[in-house]
Amino acid sequence: MKTSKSAPARVGQTSALIGGIVWLMLLMPLSTWLNLPVESSGETWLIERLLMLAVLVFVPLALSLVAAKESCPPFSYAIRLQPIGAALVVVSFFVRTSLLAGAATLVWILTTFFVALFGLWRLWQRWKTSASIFPLEELCIDAGLAYVVVGSGWLLLSRLGLNPMNFSDNIVLLTAVHFHYAGFSAPILTGLAGRSIQSGIFRKFYLAAATGVIAGPPLVAAGITLSRTVEVFSAAVLATSLFVLAMLTMFVIAPTMKPLPRLLLILSSLSVVVTMMFACLYAYGRFADIETVTIPLMAQVHGISNALGFVLCGLLAWFIEQRQPVSR
Repeated sequence: MKTSKSAPARVGQTSALIGGIVWLMLLMPLSTWLNLPVESSGETWLIERLLMLAVLVFVPLALSLVAAKESCPPFSYAIRLQPIGAALVVVSFFVRTSLLAGAATLVWILTTFFVALFGLWRLWQRWKTSASIFPLEELCIDAGLAYVVVGSGWLLLSRLGLNPMNFSDNIVLLTAVHFHYAGFSAPILTGLAGRSIQSGIFRKFYLAAATGVIAGPPLVAAGITLSRTVEVFSAAVLATSLFVLAMLTMFVIAPTMKPLPRLLLILSSLSVVVTMMFACLYAYGRFADIETVTIPLMAQVHGISNALGFVLCGLLAWFIEQRQPVSR
């Protein structure tokens, strides 16, 4: 017998599949063909595509993995709005930054608002049942569901062409990306991993790592905003937490799985080690005021490894694992 999934969860999986096909098409130079007035440069083109990948594929796939078994209106609204919101986000990148481009992201903001409400609903259900917001792996998933709405807000600012606190256009865009990856995808992958580590010494290591993953995204954002010292510290916290998670995943969780999800989880874990090394180098360079890693190189190495390695392989591994028979 296979694990049952709600109809909205199947909608999410279908949306992720279609979104993946659309994303592959977006790798082609559509703007050249259609003579669209896009502003993407060589530096931002890849960053934009990585954001679109999260919107088109990672959000609906991750939502389907944490789908509510019982009726939950926020989840149903989010999963049904997601394809429309994602399509309009893509459209927003093919017009110049303006009110029109910003308006095209509003459905995505509404989508992520319902995603955040779904996280709060999950938390409330646990509190109502056991007067506790724990276990930590479920709180980690809730945090990811909540953080993504922050990413959609920064996406709106980016498409409007606004620069709060004198941030450059690239930093505004990268903040949107940050909250879709480190903010949304990483906590959900961490939460899914935690469901497989329930006791023993490894559980203690997991609890420390999960705490860092929850705290990391807002700490990094605060560091970029307030202090480069805080930025370096927060990057180290997030990197260390994800490194511990990667080790637990490779040596504790992956060996219990069948060959394909095992391989995907190992690839995901190895990728996150690479991405966090580059994140720490970039943060240190900003702290020391030296160019250690450029933004284009970060997008190429950190961004691609994070997206196609850590997140995509990780989500696919858990998707395959959830489709296995309940009792093995």
